[in-house]
Amino acid sequence: MYHALGYSAIVFIKATMTLDTQDVERAMRVSKDAAAVIDAYRTKFSISDSFYRLSGQMRALTDQELHAELCYAESLLFCSILTFLHDESLSSFVRGALKIRACYQSYRECGRLLKSEIWGGRDWRIKAQFESGTHLGVGTFNLLLSTLPTKILRLLEVVGFSGDKDIGMFELQECTSMTGTLRATLCSLVLLSWHLIAEFLVGAANPDIDICQKLLSPLNNSYPQGAIVLFFRARLNIVMGKIDPGIYFFNKSIDVQDVYRQFHHICFWELLYVFPNTFVMAKWLFFVINSALSCESIDFDNVYIFCDLVSIPRTALQVVVDVFPILF
Repeated sequence: MYHALGYSAIVFIKATMTLDTQDVERAMRVSKDAAAVIDAYRTKFSISDSFYRLSGQMRALTDQELHAELCYAESLLFCSILTFLHDESLSSFVRGALKIRACYQSYRECGRLLKSEIWGGRDWRIKAQFESGTHLGVGTFNLLLSTLPTKILRLLEVVGFSGDKDIGMFELQECTSMTGTLRATLCSLVLLSWHLIAEFLVGAANPDIDICQKLLSPLNNSYPQGAIVLFFRARLNIVMGKIDPGIYFFNKSIDVQDVYRQFHHICFWELLYVFPNTFVMAKWLFFVINSALSCESIDFDNVYIFCDLVSIPRTALQVVVDVFPILF
């Protein structure tokens, strides 16, 4: 069950990084297979069981059945996101929305199970792993839904969704405090993404620096050469106004891995706005234009080239014209 979920997570990450059609289709197949495998381990409730659950009581479930419910919610989340990436049609949007709703309902069911009295006599590690996953799912959903406009959120509440930022932050912080669990590290990355990226896009641009430093410290000790960790270290330094360390860690994040070239684009995009001199800007231009011409970023090659040309100083423009005449 966890093997199927882990494998689907790996191919999901690759698909979201490359956005290649073949990678997305492969990830969809693997995620659907994983969901089918996990669903076989889930408990099947009868009508009488449903009424029993409505009364606030829960039928005794095995450890395997409990974790199957959590893993199923996570696999549905992979499937729903991949559905949006694979096809932009209205029917695909509806299918993805229905899968997200099913995923949300599964996480809510996990929350009810966590608050029930079925945990007596079980190994504490079984509950800890289940609890951290539930906190991660419920917290992430609340945090994301809280960013929607009030009118849309009220409309979604009619079909069973709800979003509260305070609840979301509390749930995620509870998960990060459960060190040693499988999903604690992922939860730390979610919080860092919120404070260092999303806060400037959909929030009030007021990240909690203390929390970011607290989260990054153990990650840096465990994964000092991790590209994602180095990226967040760079973002934290930039947010704190430390430009030179930020540039250093962005470049280091680029240098430590060469598998997901698309992740380099994210770093170079950030570097565009912090490079202080023409020489390093020229280095950025060389990579971006070369990447566009080699079709590493098929969807954004024209955007990159446009940004290149409007960003460089007039004195450096002639150099670019001479080196890359095909662009002109």
